[in-house]
Amino acid sequence: MKRIFIAALSILLILPVSCSDGTGTETTSGVSSATYDMYIDVCSGCHGTSRQGATGPALIPQRLEAMEFDSLVDIVTNGRKATAMPGFKNSLTEQQINALVDYMLSPVEESKLEWTIQDIENSIEILKSVDDLPSHPTWGGEVEDLMVVTERDIGNLMFINGSTHTVVSHLEAGYAIHAPTFTPKSVSDRWLWAIARNGWLTKIDMYSLEIVGKVRVGLDSRGTAISTDGKYIIAGNFLPNNAVIIDAETLQPLKVIETYGVNPDGVEVESRVAAVLSTPIGPYFEVTLKEAGQVWIVDYSKADFPIIKKILNVGNILHDGFLTPNGRYFQIASQEDGIMAIIDLETLEIVKKIPAGIQPHPGPGANFESLGRILAATPALGEGMVTIWDTATWDVVKTIETRGPGLFIRSHPDSRYVWVDVAFGDYWNDIVVFDRDTLEIVTTLQPGERSVHPEFTPDAKYVYVACWDDNKITVYDAATFEVVTELPATTPTGIFSAGIRQEEPGA
Repeated sequence: MKRIFIAALSILLILPVSCSDGTGTETTSGVSSATYDMYIDVCSGCHGTSRQGATGPALIPQRLEAMEFDSLVDIVTNGRKATAMPGFKNSLTEQQINALVDYMLSPVEESKLEWTIQDIENSIEILKSVDDLPSHPTWGGEVEDLMVVTERDIGNLMFINGSTHTVVSHLEAGYAIHAPTFTPKSVSDRWLWAIARNGWLTKIDMYSLEIVGKVRVGLDSRGTAISTDGKYIIAGNFLPNNAVIIDAETLQPLKVIETYGVNPDGVEVESRVAAVLSTPIGPYFEVTLKEAGQVWIVDYSKADFPIIKKILNVGNILHDGFLTPNGRYFQIASQEDGIMAIIDLETLEIVKKIPAGIQPHPGPGANFESLGRILAATPALGEGMVTIWDTATWDVVKTIETRGPGLFIRSHPDSRYVWVDVAFGDYWNDIVVFDRDTLEIVTTLQPGERSVHPEFTPDAKYVYVACWDDNKITVYDAATFEVVTELPATTPTGIFSAGIRQEEPGA
């Protein structure tokens, strides 16, 4: 089943799956485990795992009881125009949609899923000894040329040689695989870390393209980051609400950090971890608390991984963030407030909050030089707009209108063009390209059905685009915008250049 969702490819959990036709087990509220799993799959990224709301409103009886059942079914089926709410008529059956609405109108369960540090340790699987791995790439290319594609619905990573545009391998990496993390090239060019949304963290050797080991860090997980010395991995979880630090060599869990705090409205909440980053400044991990609206600074140079600062009141419903090229400033989206909050990682203070449209969503973000300035940019989930700001003054210098909300934006130091997708709305086949100096749109491309996540090759000669609903990758000449080739892929949702990501600050 093709699962459509929003808010940056947000949230997927694993629980026992069955149809909502009476088969399968029931939760304590009487809702089938299949329906609960379906809710987690397609709804909870915006509406919260407990249905209490996040970027989308709460889906609980107290809020929905005034609405008719058929009206709710219509919204889930067809979506709501002028909002980020998509319709699911092409991906869910009528029976499944009815079951989802029944669940929304059911009492909220009080039970909480747990996954302890002992559970993490017990889940470790070491599949390959480092001594048995090759000393160089064996698949006929260089690691820096690998383009890694997440084939979402089948849980695969697809490896493409970006210098020849040939598919090298497909590797099963976990349920609804999320964005991979690359060990910094200064440490080693061989390690890739892939987090699945069911909490399984997989370590992959890019010389042999084999899985070395895996560990389950949570029940519903998102981002990962690796320390700049390559020793530690941090993973952010939605369930349970925590961040987990593990040893990159042994996969042993070293610390679990429970994430809760007082949100900007003064309410104490448990909080999902929206994003994690790593920086040599400190050296620190940055842990972003989604509902609490805080950024915690963890010192990974110390054995007990102390939280040395909790930066409060960053914003309501935090999401993706990215660093400036020098690694000093953390640019983090507050989706409910419609801002990008800027945190100075040397002073550990908020320096500016920049208006950035309805529900800004930078994904990996874009930093680029423009007429002597270093600019940064983000699209937005709630409107067709790209916001561009100066990283010296933190002033907005331009907004660019597109034909719909976007998820991802990318740039390259050796290209004059910045590429951004239009992931939602009537024009979700669009990829918009604008000039980094004039900040004007130069072309709008249609690579395929639901085009997302443009990514440059390391030499900036080509741009790869995932065509989610067309099951293909379209490769463009980055200078002429001509199609070079198309490669089959199963529900591709993300593309990651090893050569670029190994050098990019934030790991």
